[in-house]
Amino acid sequence: MADLGRTHGAADRFRRRRRLLGAIAGRAADAGTTTGAAYTTNQGALVPTGAVSGWSITQATVSAAAAWGSFVQRLAASVAGLGSDLKAAAASYAQADADAARRHRRFGAQYE
Repeated sequence: MADLGRTHGAADRFRRRRRLLGAIAGRAADAGTTTGAAYTTNQGALVPTGAVSGWSITQATVSAAAAWGSFVQRLAASVAGLGSDLKAAAASYAQADADAARRHRRFGAQYE
């Protein structure tokens, strides 16, 4: 008779890690969304207005703000995409675990 106690302990740790992966996925997706929204909300504050218009520094600041904005938007999309990918990985792990459990219930008794 096989000692499955150790195996079940590993399965429990794996389940906890899968849940942790899902939680990390959610946080990454939220961070991407929050980063993009924070930039969108504050992008107007990056460029000086009023008394400095017409100065060469104004164009330099506009260029720098555009480069920064482009970077932040790509970063936000990348982090949100990471969250999505991690969520898909957690779902795949859950499905693989469910499939293995189903196979074990169906065929496992013959191996004990």
